[in-house]
Amino acid sequence: AADVAIRFGKAQLEAGAHLPIVFDPSSSPDFIPAAFYRELVLPRVKRVFSALKQAGCEINWLHTAGPVETILSYYPSAGVNLANIDYCVSLSNAVETLPNTCLNGNIKPLSFVDGNSEEIAATAGGILNAMADRGGFILSSGCEIPPESKPENIVAMVSAASREPFDSF
Repeated sequence: AADVAIRFGKAQLEAGAHLPIVFDPSSSPDFIPAAFYRELVLPRVKRVFSALKQAGCEINWLHTAGPVETILSYYPSAGVNLANIDYCVSLSNAVETLPNTCLNGNIKPLSFVDGNSEEIAATAGGILNAMADRGGFILSSGCEIPPESKPENIVAMVSAASREPFDSF
């Protein structure tokens, strides 16, 4: 899988992509223990990110789904520059563990389907308020936005990110 990720990432870079994402939900602590991640996954993620950097990728972006608190401390040694943080992860914990890593995410993906635009705006505003002094944060879904999402919910997230100050929420 690491070899495929390297070939795919390089192909994306050669085609003009600026920032391929390594999307690795199966390495979630929901599926494998942190010790397995450290022993089996981490060396491969390091190899993928090293190869992508050598191919010209300036930022290594990783998404691992679920409650990743037990593996966040491995991200810097893996070469992660941008970490997608799922909704079930405390942003304050992520900030504490990864003080020099750009973070993105934290809105529950299914809220784009099940929620309403007011809820999305309130959640987005709360996240932006919490991260306002830190910098190095990109508001997004904590995982992929489902295709059946309500368009007005996506608009609410984008609108929230476009407003300043965020304390109006």
